[in-house]
Amino acid sequence: MPTLFRKKTDVVDSDNAVETKKKIIETLVSRFKQLRFDSTSIRILKVTVWVADPVYITVLKNDAFVEQLHTEIENNFIDSLKDTEIIVRMGKPAAKVQASCILEDAIWFSFTIQEDKEVTSKRVARISVVGNRGSLKKKVYELDIEKRTLYHIGRGDIEQNRSRPYRENHIVVDDSEKNKALLELNRHVSGSHADIIYDDGVFYLKATPYGCRPDGSKTSVIREKPEGTEEFEIRDSDSRFRLHDGDLIELGESVVLQFIISK
Repeated sequence: MPTLFRKKTDVVDSDNAVETKKKIIETLVSRFKQLRFDSTSIRILKVTVWVADPVYITVLKNDAFVEQLHTEIENNFIDSLKDTEIIVRMGKPAAKVQASCILEDAIWFSFTIQEDKEVTSKRVARISVVGNRGSLKKKVYELDIEKRTLYHIGRGDIEQNRSRPYRENHIVVDDSEKNKALLELNRHVSGSHADIIYDDGVFYLKATPYGCRPDGSKTSVIREKPEGTEEFEIRDSDSRFRLHDGDLIELGESVVLQFIISK
């Protein structure tokens, strides 16, 4: 983000240092809020801020920066990071480190994460309809990753729209439902709506171009938490949203599926 900060000088004076530190913290917090980590499924052990440009070393390599960043994390209710160790390192992150750049050739951040072994060791999940919110061809679909790691979700056994690529669905919203009310709900689901992907011990939901707005029909995840219900809409066909046990998957604002992980 070359326009994020003022043009740097060889020496950062005290006024510039305060403003620069503030902007860096704001940018880090903004990035953290986009990551949607849930503390019930993973533990973030450490956040590392990498500083390669010496101009910024004196600004960030001090306890005041770390304390202020912790304060902003708490003020923004990023619970998964509130007890995380934050360290500042000099130099660039190694190529094998998955780091995000916040200032070109100058500042990056990365996470050290401990996965919940109980979650990642589970190998089977189940999908079923919630209440009368639509219907599936089968009462329950079992997602066995020994058989496949990619499950297509859509209305009908195959995509019926000839202008789209051929696709066979593994979780089928019933397009021949005899109940007219349920059939009407099912019609809001695309023939190629979304995918469930199993990758490295985790199930993800991914919308297709026809399963996200503005051009397609909505896909979202509804999650019950102690503080209330949260809804996360998938707004593009590139993102993968990590599924948790008990999540509800809403297709086209009409059909609602429940995702359950089996031990």
